[in-house]
Amino acid sequence: MNTNNPSDYNPQLQDIIFISINSEMETSNKEFIVDPTIPVPVQLQDGKDSLDIDNGVTIAMIASGLIKVIAHQEEHEHISYYKDLLFALQPDIVQELQLGAVSKAKVGELDFAIELSLAAVHLNDQIPELFVNLATLYAQHAKHAQDKEDNEQFDFYTKKQLEILRRGLTVHPLSHILLSEYGIVQLFHSNDEIALEYLTKYLEVALRVIKEK
Repeated sequence: MNTNNPSDYNPQLQDIIFISINSEMETSNKEFIVDPTIPVPVQLQDGKDSLDIDNGVTIAMIASGLIKVIAHQEEHEHISYYKDLLFALQPDIVQELQLGAVSKAKVGELDFAIELSLAAVHLNDQIPELFVNLATLYAQHAKHAQDKEDNEQFDFYTKKQLEILRRGLTVHPLSHILLSEYGIVQLFHSNDEIALEYLTKYLEVALRVIKEK
C-alpha cells in the first residue's frame, strides 16, 4: 500500500490522502475489478495528519474518502472509477447518504448534511427529489445566515439553492416537483415573472399527468 500527501484539491478535502489499494480487496460486487494503479481517497481519522500504519485502512475510511471526493471534486479525472468503487463497496449508498443527510440536518450539522446530499446527487442525478432535498439544505443554511444578518452567506446559499434546482431542471425539465420548487423559491425572492413561468409549467405538467390517469 502506497500513500500520498493529504489532498490540496479543496479545503473540504484536507483530511484526505490518496493510497494504492490491493487488487485483491473484496467488495460487495464480485464483478468489480479493483485497479491498483488508481490512487484511492481515504479519510484520515479525526486529528490525524497521516495514516496510522498500525491500525491500517478500513473500508469505512475508504468509503468516507470516496464520498468526500465525489461530493466536492466532481471533475476529478478518476471520478467514474470512484463512483463505481463506492457502489461496489456499498450498493445502497445513495439511500444511505440521504438517510445520513436527514439525520445530520436534524442535529444542526448542515455542512455535513450538504456534503452527503451532494454526493448522492453526483452519484445518481436521475432522482429529482435528490436535487430538491439538497436545495432545502441550502435554504436552511440561508435562513440561518439571514437570522444572523450575514448577507454575504445568505446570498451565497440562496445562489446555491437556485443553482442546484436549475441543474435538476436541466436533467428533468418536466419534473413537477422541481418546477414547483423552483417557482416557489423564485416567488419567495420576489422574482414574480420567473416564478409565474415555472409555476405555469408545473400546472401544465400536473394537468397532463391527471389527464393521462
